[in-house]
Amino acid sequence: CNGYAELCDRPYSAVVYPTTHNSYASYAGIAGNQNKDISIQLQDGIRALQLDFLPSSNDTNVVELCHTQCLFLDAGPATLALRNITTFLNNNPREVVTILIENAGRLGVQQMASAFEEVGLDKYAWTQSSSGSNSTSNGSSGALDWPTLQTMIDQNKRLVVFTDTGADANTVSWIHAEYTYAWETPWQTILGEQFSCVVDRPSTSAQPALGSLQVFNHFVYQNQQFLSAQYQISVPASANTTNSLESLQNHYDSCQAVYATLPGPTSGGSGNSTNSTVLPRVPNFVAVDYYNVGDLFRFVAEVNNVTY
Repeated sequence: CNGYAELCDRPYSAVVYPTTHNSYASYAGIAGNQNKDISIQLQDGIRALQLDFLPSSNDTNVVELCHTQCLFLDAGPATLALRNITTFLNNNPREVVTILIENAGRLGVQQMASAFEEVGLDKYAWTQSSSGSNSTSNGSSGALDWPTLQTMIDQNKRLVVFTDTGADANTVSWIHAEYTYAWETPWQTILGEQFSCVVDRPSTSAQPALGSLQVFNHFVYQNQQFLSAQYQISVPASANTTNSLESLQNHYDSCQAVYATLPGPTSGGSGNSTNSTVLPRVPNFVAVDYYNVGDLFRFVAEVNNVTY
C-alpha cells in the first residue's frame, strides 16, 4: 500500500503523503514550482498533488491549470494532467493518490467533475461521509473515521479529491469540501522566515474540529516585481535547505503543541467510529517545491515509521 505493507492497515488519515505544491508548474522561470512533470512525480513517489483550476481564456467551459492567472503560467487543460494520473492508477493498483484543488476560477463542481469524467478518473474516486460520530470534550464533532488504505485498494477507490471552494456533495459526492475534512498551515512564508504551524485555513479563528487531516505547507517565497505588480515567487536555490530533513523536522516539531489541541485520526477505518481509538496526529500532506531536491521522502518515511 503506497509502497509499504505497514501502511495497509492504517486509516487514510493516519498516513503521511509526499505532496507537490503547484504540481503542474514544472517550468523554468518565475512561475515554476517543480522541475519534473506530474507523471514523473508519481513515478518518484509523490502521492498528493495540488492543482489550480481556472477557466480557459479560449473556452470558459474548459478547465485549465494556471498559476494565479493564466497570463502568468498556463499549463494547459486539466485533462492532460488528469489523464496522466488515470494512467498511473491504472498501472499501479496498490497506490492511493490525493488531489487538492485550489479552485481559483470559482468553477462549479459539475464543471470540475467533468474534467475527471472525460479521462475516466472519476471511477477511482472515494466518497467520504462528512458526518463524524466522535465528539471532543467541548462537544464539537471530532475526527472523522477514514477507511484504511487496504479498504480503498480492495474497493478500487484509490483517489481522494478535495477542493477549497465550490464543493456540493448533493451534486458530486466525491469532490470533498477541503475545510470540512482538513486544515492548512500558513503558505506565505518568505525566505528567511520561520515556518509556522498555526491554523491558517479555514481561518485563524476557527478550530478545525472536523478536520482530521493536515496540509503541511513547507515552501518559501521571495517577492518579485512583474508587470507593475508584486508577486511572490518560488526560490529554487533554497530548495536543498528548505527541503532538508532538519528544516522539515523543525517545522514538524513546532506542530506538536498545536496537535495537542486538536482531535486526532481514529483507527475505525470504516466510517464508523464504534470501538475506534484515537491515533497520533501526523502532517498528512507535506507540500514542497522542487520535491526531488532535499529529504522529503526520507522525512515522510520517518514520520510514517517505515524504512526509507
